[in-house]
Amino acid sequence: MTLFSKLNNPGVGDPARAAFLLLSCCLGLVAMGFATVASVAPPSSFDNRILTHGANLAASLVAFIIAVRTPLEWIRKSMPVIVAAVGLLLFAVLIPGLGRETKGARRWFTIGAFSFQPSEIAKITAIVFIADFVGRSRERLEQLWSGFMVPAGMTLIFAGLIFVEPDFGTTLYIIALGGVMLAIGGAPTRYLIGSALLSIPAVIMLAFRVLGHVGRRTTQDYQVRQSIRALAEGGPLGVGYGAGRMKFGHVPEGNNDFILSLVGEEWGLLGTLALLSLFVGILIAGILGVRACRDPFHRLIVFGVPFAIVFQAVFNIAVVTGVAPPKGIALPFVSSGGSALLGFSIAVGIAANALRRESQLSSAENKTYQNVFQPVTNPA
Repeated sequence: MTLFSKLNNPGVGDPARAAFLLLSCCLGLVAMGFATVASVAPPSSFDNRILTHGANLAASLVAFIIAVRTPLEWIRKSMPVIVAAVGLLLFAVLIPGLGRETKGARRWFTIGAFSFQPSEIAKITAIVFIADFVGRSRERLEQLWSGFMVPAGMTLIFAGLIFVEPDFGTTLYIIALGGVMLAIGGAPTRYLIGSALLSIPAVIMLAFRVLGHVGRRTTQDYQVRQSIRALAEGGPLGVGYGAGRMKFGHVPEGNNDFILSLVGEEWGLLGTLALLSLFVGILIAGILGVRACRDPFHRLIVFGVPFAIVFQAVFNIAVVTGVAPPKGIALPFVSSGGSALLGFSIAVGIAANALRRESQLSSAENKTYQNVFQPVTNPA
């Protein structure tokens, strides 16, 4: 019996209710993110920041709608092509002239005023590919090379390309995300432990040897000190919306990776807890959705997407509070980064699609049940 099968009676609960909670919490995060981005935007570039973030929101909304309406079976059939395309993008971004280099990292494609980070799409690709593989042939996970190594190898290839950019934080995130998905899907423990013992220490050692900034960030970082200072200045109720001072260049990446610190300054502890409660709501929606789903693919998708969102949020909060060194991990739906917003919007759209499909199946079964057991009236 797998850990996934122990999540209490599949098919219990209402998929529509789980979808409503998931979407409501995501919309709440988007609203708080937009309000914060507007508050922290400097007057000299206020219009540009708002227009850019608004365009990112519009593009993400379109992507969400497409993800909700696209037949899941078509997505599953297209997974080999999608995986190959994402791998090609991760490779192409490393090529000078194609990928844009910023602060020593080559992670972005730039088209006009917009930038795109393929590693954000790699996250949802990994979730869907593993869910599809397990949903179709979970028993193959017992076989090492022809089973387990197919999704595990895809995850490690993605992680390796992302590491070369370099992006140490997302590399560890992808490895951990893939590992959890495989564990929940029923992969043998011996394979998971062996993969973790081989991959994670190797990545960490390479990071400290090759990427000098990783070692420096573990001991001292200006961003973290300023972030903690901003959180402290907010107190329980905050200094007031728009009244924060740390946004004026005192917290680097204040509109992106460190946006939570500025939320804490202006909205205080209560505002920060309100924001964090939305992530808890997403986690609860995932649990309810898993219980309501009967199809293994749907269950893994509905588990993987909320887990990915909350896991990244925990990662970001650890950085903002100084528990972990800065790693360039955005706060989902709140940070101003367009690639992360687009990627997670697609992910939530696919999860909502799976829950919608489960709701349709439940309705069809209920109608069948009613027809079978409907009393037959004798003709007059």
